[in-house]
Amino acid sequence: VHENVGEERQVQMSEGASKMLQGTKYVAQKVAEHGEVVIKQAYNTYVQAGNVMQTATEEAYAGLPEEKRKAIEEKRRRVEESKEHFKELGMTLVRPVWKSVSDSAGRALRDAVLSDPDMWTCVRQIVGPLMDALWNDIEEEVEKGLELSIYKDPPVLREEQPPSGLL
Repeated sequence: VHENVGEERQVQMSEGASKMLQGTKYVAQKVAEHGEVVIKQAYNTYVQAGNVMQTATEEAYAGLPEEKRKAIEEKRRRVEESKEHFKELGMTLVRPVWKSVSDSAGRALRDAVLSDPDMWTCVRQIVGPLMDALWNDIEEEVEKGLELSIYKDPPVLREEQPPSGLL
């Protein structure tokens, strides 16, 4: 493009590009200097706007006839039940895959630790069961963490067993 315009226009384009670059550098410098303040102001504005919207929504909801409010509440309840149902379905589908992958990883780790040809037999007999107990504790903690992160009210799938003392 630069070559297809006259010399005067080329100079104008170069000057314009130079001014744009200077302006960009200036803005970047100001953002760097005042970025945290700007971000805090933007967040505060966001929170205030959210509060206004929440208040307006609550007022509009309160102004609805009782039968409409009940219908909305029933719909919300069904939506929440559906969400929880799909979470449970997802966990039901994921749990066997997770268990298979976890078991494979545990076996690989155990085999790697116990495959040392220089390990004494008495040590191997102690380390093997310790590795199994440790891996079981790890699996349980990961599964509990997964449930806590997914479910609103995590289901109680099993009774708490006393810890093996490893974790």
